[in-house]
Amino acid sequence: MMKILSPGALSPDAQWLQQLQCNDTEGLSLLMGKYYRDLYHYASKFTRDDGLARDCIQEVFINLWERRKTATAILSPRHYLLRAVKNKVLKALYKKTRYLSICPTNTTFSRNSTSNRSSSKNSSRKKKSKSSN
Repeated sequence: MMKILSPGALSPDAQWLQQLQCNDTEGLSLLMGKYYRDLYHYASKFTRDDGLARDCIQEVFINLWERRKTATAILSPRHYLLRAVKNKVLKALYKKTRYLSICPTNTTFSRNSTSNRSSSKNSSRKKKSKSSN
């Protein structure tokens, strides 16, 4: 059974985590309001991609909501969120660079190169058939 302490005995962060655990979205909203700017600046140290930083922060808060039942195990929300954002950004960058190494963007395919090959094959076939006659 969950023990709920009086609001005056807890720090605001602990109160918000407790609200989160009780399925109250206000706790999540308050945590986001307090830490979003710090998380964004921290994520920006690892990537210059504004969209990637914002997406990673959003995913961290989504994960926190999905795992809200264990939220009271978090001793320091600030440290937890900073670490989670760092891990999320680094993982996203790893996936992005891995994808780019598999599918390089500078590879171009042109119609002319394939049609030239086929026309050269056809011309060599015609030459062979003429010489065999």
